[in-house]
Formats: sequence, structure tokens, C-alpha cells
Amino acid sequence: MRLSKPIDRADPVRTLRRWFDELSQDWTGAASLQHALIDAILTLRHTWEKDGWCNWGEDYVELVDLLARHLTTGQAGQRTLRDLSMVKLAGPDEELSATDELDRLTKDVMIWCEQHPVWIQLPEGFHFWDDAPPVSTVPPTVTEPASSLRDEIRAWAFTKGAKEPEQDWDLQLANLREYDLYVELAADADCPNADYFLRLLYLIVGDAVRTSYRSESAEIVQQLLGRSREYADLRMDRWRARSLELMRSPDAFVYEDWCAGQYVMRDLKSS
Repeated sequence: MRLSKPIDRADPVRTLRRWFDELSQDWTGAASLQHALIDAILTLRHTWEKDGWCNWGEDYVELVDLLARHLTTGQAGQRTLRDLSMVKLAGPDEELSATDELDRLTKDVMIWCEQHPVWIQLPEGFHFWDDAPPVSTVPPTVTEPASSLRDEIRAWAFTKGAKEPEQDWDLQLANLREYDLYVELAADADCPNADYFLRLLYLIVGDAVRTSYRSESAEIVQQLLGRSREYADLRMDRWRARSLELMRSPDAFVYEDWCAGQYVMRDLKSS
């Protein structure tokens, strides 16, 4: 069995609640890793929104540990781990809120579930997800098929004249954080939609700086820029140089340049 498509990537809570209801209707779904992670983040959000952590206890610490065990193996793993640590600190401390961290973690859970749509069951010999191995070490037979979201993105990128599969797809891709793939596609001279992914890279960096790194951490942005050095491409060099300058001088941010593709369009006209 598989999760349905997200109903609203701009509203992770709505999507997660929908998935939680779907999984709860079947005992195998209710026992899945997806259900456990969604339940953990929704429970943490509920206790914060309802009583501001005032009922914080060991049960909530266990939920944070569960998320840390299974969410921190990907590209944004270190940032996710820091956010979870902040939630754990904020729980017993009335002076801390961790609101931004909870919002990022909610998005992390949605992205993780979308990347792992096939219901994952406990490996043999384990009774709880708290001590089960992370999915990256679970035998492939219980994970999603080889045809992944990355394959779908790559296939679209190499389709000449392809139209966006849905509205605001660039925002959805930014949320998915397949950054290494976006850099690869943007730097590929043979990719018909390389310009689209270059605009996406400008959007990711621009939005990170514009939101004071709430949408993405400065560390991850630096890693993204570092990855681009692997490609000998003039336009990528310009993007990296502009990004570094914007990080040094965030007041220089212009929405049209970074989030509406103007840099890419101007570079195309001048080439």
C-alpha cells in the first residue's frame, strides 16, 4: 500500500493529517513507520499549540528521539537534528518556543513520507520503531520501488517543451530539497529544462536569505553552493558568486531577481 499524493504541499499539517487518517484505517498502515512519524510530529505540535509545552514529559522526549532516529539520515540531516535538539530544550523551558523549528520539522516529515510512499513495516525481530533501524538500513524489499521521485524529476527535466506538472511546482521542488539533483540538472548543457532548475536554485537561496534562513539553514545553503563547484559552468559560477554576495549583504535582496527568475532571463539575453 502507498500514501496518496499530498493534498497541499504549502500546508504540511493538512497533508499529514490526511495521511494519518488514511493510515489509521488499516492495521498495517497504523503499524507503519509513516504513521509513527506523522503521529510524533502532530502530537508535538498539538501539545505546543494547546498548552505551550506546560505538560512536557518523558513521552514527548521519546517522540523527539523517534524523529531523530529516522529523519536525520538525509541531506538536511544535521539541520533536522539541531531543530529536534531545540524542541527538546524548549519543552521544559518556558522561555523557549521552537516554533520555527517545529514548522521545519513538520515539513521534513511530509517530505520524508512523500519520498517513502510505500508503507514501511517493522523489520523482523523488532517490536517498536523506537529501536528499529533507520529506513536507510532497512532491506530494500520493505522500502519504496526503485522508481523514485528523483527519477520522475529527472525524466521531466529531459522532456523538451515539458510543462509544469502542477501549479507552483518550483515551490514544491524547493520543499523537497533534492538539491544535489537540481544542481546537476541546472549545470547540464544537454538538459532541455536546465534554465528551470537554475531559476529554482536562485529561488532556494533567495528565499533562505529573505526569511533569515527559516526556509533553509545557512549551512545547507553553503553546502549547496559548494556542490556547484563540481561543475564547470559559467552560469553556475554566476549563481554561486551572486549567492555568496547576497549572504554577505542580505539587504541587497530583490524579489524579482531571486524568486521570479529575472537573473536567469537577463543572463540569457546577454549571452
